[in-house]
Amino acid sequence: MKSLWKTRKKFEIQMVGQNLFLIIFEMEEDLELIWEGRPWLFRKILVLFDKLCQAVERDQIKLTSSPFWIKIESCFPEFDKKDLLHAIGSTFGGVLRYEISEDF
Repeated sequence: MKSLWKTRKKFEIQMVGQNLFLIIFEMEEDLELIWEGRPWLFRKILVLFDKLCQAVERDQIKLTSSPFWIKIESCFPEFDKKDLLHAIGSTFGGVLRYEISEDF
């Protein structure tokens, strides 16, 4: 991941369990950059993230989902674009944000 993530400052990766890692960033901005860049893959495997604000036991960490960008090329003019996007997004767990281009 260190070669993939282009951060301004260093970060440290600690193995804390089987397939469970703690990543410590020196800069909050670097953390946000990586967080906003999701989803991330490592060796073609999806990497799931969560932000820890306080110490927590390993067995309390539940990594179950990751956001994805879904691009819809075109839409029938009779559909309300926002309603359509929310209907599609709800089948995948919800919509975090959406963008509608003029030619959609």
